[in-house]
Amino acid sequence: MGKGLAWSESETIQLCLSWLEVSEDAVRGAGQKKSTFSSRLYSHWLENKRPEDKDPRTEVAIMGRWKKLQPEVTKFCGVYAKVTSRESSGWNDAMYLDAALKVYQERHKQPFEFLAAWKELKDKPKWTNKITSASSIGVKREKRALISRNIADAWSAIPEEVIVKGFVRAGIVPVGPRDATGRFRVHGVGSTEAPVVCDEG
Repeated sequence: MGKGLAWSESETIQLCLSWLEVSEDAVRGAGQKKSTFSSRLYSHWLENKRPEDKDPRTEVAIMGRWKKLQPEVTKFCGVYAKVTSRESSGWNDAMYLDAALKVYQERHKQPFEFLAAWKELKDKPKWTNKITSASSIGVKREKRALISRNIADAWSAIPEEVIVKGFVRAGIVPVGPRDATGRFRVHGVGSTEAPVVCDEG
């Protein structure tokens, strides 16, 4: 199946402008349903695209383009922020941008294809707020994963016979070997969150 008609730069820029307009609609707010947002984004794009952009685009195509564009622009925002955080004497904005494009290509093994979209979005509050929110969610997920790994390591470090002895003294019969987190299972429950652990005495 083919990829369809290539997108012009003006079409992509209008998609960004439409996203900003629809997303910043204070009356409808950020809680609008996905299907409603998709329809409104498509309608706004159709109404505002340049007359010379005559290629037919469906709502599915518009959303597909946005779903491809959004994560790539987000990645480039991160690369650009890192590059510009290292001040280089005598550098101007164009030099920082060129360096960021090179870093992106080296890291992702392909050139950044949404430069026009990035220029349109990068300083808009709605976009920067979205990036900040996504980063915050990512940090929370990483913290939860780290805590889970630390708990698993802690349980795995406790000798098996010590944990079993604690279960027996508490009147609990552990079932089978430890699970992936280093815990035992008991009848009627999943992985035990806090089984009794006794000293050897």
